[in-house]
Amino acid sequence: MKSVFRFQRYSYFRRGDAYRRGLKRDGKIQCNIRKIPSCTKTVVTAIRQYSSSSSPLGAEPLHVFASCLPGLEGLLNQELVDLGFQANKRTAGGVHFRASSAQDLYNCHLWCGTASNIYLRATSDKPFRARGMAELKKHISRLSFWEDYISDEMMIHDNLPSSSAAFEIRVKSSKSKLYHTAGIAQRVEEGIYSALGKNKNDSNNPPKKTTKRQGDGDNNKLKVLVKIYRDEVEVSVDTSSTPIHQRGYRLETAKAPLREDLAFALLYSTNLFGKRKHNNDYDDWSLLDPFCGSGTIPIEAAAMAHNLPPGRLREPPLQGLTLYDPDGWKQLVESAVRNSTIHNDTDDDGRMIPILGTDRDQGAIAISQRNAARAGVDHLVTFRHQAISANEWFENPSLAPNRLLVACNPPFGHRISSNKNKTDNKKKDPSSKASSSLLPLIQTLGHKVVALGDSGGSQDDESRRQVAVNILSNNPNLIRRSGIPNLKVSFASKHGGMNVVALGGPKHQQ
Repeated sequence: MKSVFRFQRYSYFRRGDAYRRGLKRDGKIQCNIRKIPSCTKTVVTAIRQYSSSSSPLGAEPLHVFASCLPGLEGLLNQELVDLGFQANKRTAGGVHFRASSAQDLYNCHLWCGTASNIYLRATSDKPFRARGMAELKKHISRLSFWEDYISDEMMIHDNLPSSSAAFEIRVKSSKSKLYHTAGIAQRVEEGIYSALGKNKNDSNNPPKKTTKRQGDGDNNKLKVLVKIYRDEVEVSVDTSSTPIHQRGYRLETAKAPLREDLAFALLYSTNLFGKRKHNNDYDDWSLLDPFCGSGTIPIEAAAMAHNLPPGRLREPPLQGLTLYDPDGWKQLVESAVRNSTIHNDTDDDGRMIPILGTDRDQGAIAISQRNAARAGVDHLVTFRHQAISANEWFENPSLAPNRLLVACNPPFGHRISSNKNKTDNKKKDPSSKASSSLLPLIQTLGHKVVALGDSGGSQDDESRRQVAVNILSNNPNLIRRSGIPNLKVSFASKHGGMNVVALGGPKHQQ
C-alpha cells in the first residue's frame, strides 16, 4: 500500500535510492517500502502504520474507462449519467469517468448494457512519455498502481494465478518510437514484477493448481492493456474476465447472431426501455421482433422492461485485484434481482405485457427458448415459429397490444449467404444484389407495420394504437424503401465487420 506522510524535514531519508524513488507531491512524500534502504525501514514502518489509518485505500477517485462499440459512446454516457456518474469525457470508443469506490465499479459491471469492457487506469488520467525500452520499464516500475492494487498478499491469493503466468499484456502502438509489441509487453511485465519486488521466474513462487471452467481460456490472467500513441504511454487493467456484452445466457446461436450490447442499444435508444426514472409509463410498452433468430432482442427487452440488470449472470469482476469481493458482488446481484419486477408481468389493467419473438426457422425458435430459460425470463417472453406474413398481430390487429415497439435485425443478405455469393458481393456494392433479394421482405415488414398503426383509430383518438420501430441494418437505403414514414438514425455502429445503422421512429421523448 502506498504510504503518505507529511514531513517537516526530509532528513529522515538518506539521499539515494529511497529519495530518488519517492514521489514528492504537495509537500508529501509517497514511498514504496521495498525500495527504501534497510536503515530507514524502521522509520517508514511506523509511518505506514500511521498513514494506514489516516489515508485508507480508495480515498482518491479511481480513473476508469468504459469501452464500447464505435457509435455507442452517447448511449453509454447516458447510462453512466443514469448511474450517477457526472463530468464524463466521451472519446472515440468509450467514456472516461471517475469512480469513488469499488462499489461504483461493481455497479457499472452490473448495470451497463452498452459497454464492452471496463478498464481501471494504472496511469491515472495522464499518460507518461517513453521513447525507449529501458525508459518504459522504469516508468512502469514506478507506477504506484501495482503496489496499491496488486500486493504481495494478492500474488499468493487464490484470486490471482501463479507469478509465472499472472499477467496477459496486450499492446497497441502507433506513430511511436516504441513499436515492437512483443518487446513492449516483456518490458511492461518486468516493470510490474519489479514494482512488486518479485521475480517472474522466482523458484519461491511455484505455480498453483487452479480449477478452470470450460471455455475460460486465459480468464485467470490479469489483463493489462498498453496503448502507445506518439510516445505517450497509457496503461490500464481490464476489470472483467470476459467482455461485458457476453451476458452469460446465449450459449447457443442461430445464423448471424446479434451482439447483446447492440440489441440493448437498439432498445435503449428508443427511450421506451431502460429509462424508468425518466419515463414512468414506459414499462407497459410491448415488443415484437419478427426476425428474432437467437432471441437476443426479446430477451434483452424482457430484462429491461422488468428492471433486471444486464450483468446479473456474469462472474464477479475485479478478479486479481485487491478490490475483488465475490460476496459483495453476490449480494449486489441478489438485491438487484429482488428489487426487480420480474414476477410482475402484467400492466395496470392486469393484462400480460406481451414480448413476442417470431422466426421462420424452427431451430432458431428452439434456441431462443433455451436462451430465455438461461436468462431467467422464459415466462416473460413468447417465441413462435411464424413467417412475417403469418404473424398473428399483423394478420389480426385486434390481438395486438395498444403500445407496440417493433425492434428487429432483418437479414443482411451476404452475412448468411453462401461462399460463392460472398465472393461475388466483394466485387459489387452490397446494396445491389442483396437489396434486390431482400426488398420484398423489407417492404412486407413496412406494409404490415404501417397497417397495424393505422388500425387503432383516428389521428385525434387518444386510444389510437401507438407503434414505434427501430430497425438495425447494414443498408439504410433499403430500410427507407420499406414505406415506414419519418425514419431517423438512432445510432450507427459496427457489427460483424460491417457498418450498421439503426433507423427508428417515432422516438419517444423523455
